[in-house]
Amino acid sequence: MKSSVETLAFGVAMLGAGLAIGTSLPGQGSAFAAATPMAAPQDKPLIPKAQHLWILEEADIAGAREKVTDAQWQEHLDYDVTRETSGGLFLGGAVSDETGKREYGMFIFRAKDAADAHRIANEDPAIKLGLRTVKIHQYEVHQGKMTFSVDFSDGAAAFR
Repeated sequence: MKSSVETLAFGVAMLGAGLAIGTSLPGQGSAFAAATPMAAPQDKPLIPKAQHLWILEEADIAGAREKVTDAQWQEHLDYDVTRETSGGLFLGGAVSDETGKREYGMFIFRAKDAADAHRIANEDPAIKLGLRTVKIHQYEVHQGKMTFSVDFSDGAAAFR
């Protein structure tokens, strides 16, 4: 029953977000209760070293999608799920314009360097089959915090 699993995963994610907000500031009831910013702990720098993720844009080649078999497209979807469950894929999905028309697929993933990012992109069956073009961007992360995991493809959720 997929909808129950999705509902549970969403509830767990919201609970995790609430716990993170409620406990993110020592001595405060919630993040919203803090009127002034708190000092950084002595053992951590105020501004941490930037981390890099990679953004992959996959655009359909005109007419290619109509020629692909269901089995070939499933290989592409399975590849993305494998990257997700192994921890390499952070987010993935379709990017649409303001009217809802799909423009391209976008995946945010972890890679050691540019060569590794290109290797990961080129292993995607949709790229191997010539269905999509690829554009890779390095993404330098400066803000954000994740303390839980939700795999959207199968609804699994875990605190880490």
